[in-house]
Amino acid sequence: MFAVEDVKARMQIFEDAYNLNVTSAAAGLYAPETRVTVNGGEAMTTPDAVATFLSNLRNQMGGTNMKFTITGCKALEDGTFEHTDTWTADNGTGSCLAVWKKQADGAMRILSDEITFVPKA
Repeated sequence: MFAVEDVKARMQIFEDAYNLNVTSAAAGLYAPETRVTVNGGEAMTTPDAVATFLSNLRNQMGGTNMKFTITGCKALEDGTFEHTDTWTADNGTGSCLAVWKKQADGAMRILSDEITFVPKA
């Protein structure tokens, strides 16, 4: 069973990869068919699109030194698992509502992610 410890471990992998500027590894936690939005904008539907966004957030927008805090986790009735978090980076703050699903290869990956981002003034 997927649990809060699993989410924390995977999000630490994400955080470490992102901070090392290996955004493709961070985006590798997303399912091959995913739905990721930022502030309700157009959805990104592939890990490659997410990696491009993360690279822009980090390298063009100055979002270095990202740090996540997991704020909630729960199993859903359909067999998926939801987590919420907040995060900070040098260029602002954000939060996520992510839904994880076990993939055909047995790995848990993010099926959908609603990201909010508030840039520093």
